[in-house]
Amino acid sequence: MEDPNNAKKNKKNENKREIVRESERRRQRERLVVI
Repeated sequence: MEDPNNAKKNKKNENKREIVRESERRRQRERLVVI
């Protein structure tokens, strides 16, 4: 059986990854605007 704390941690990491992906996308868009 999976540890609930571990599941929570995994979820948090996934959210963090999503946020990072979003900020990367935003940065690339800004770079395109600058050029």
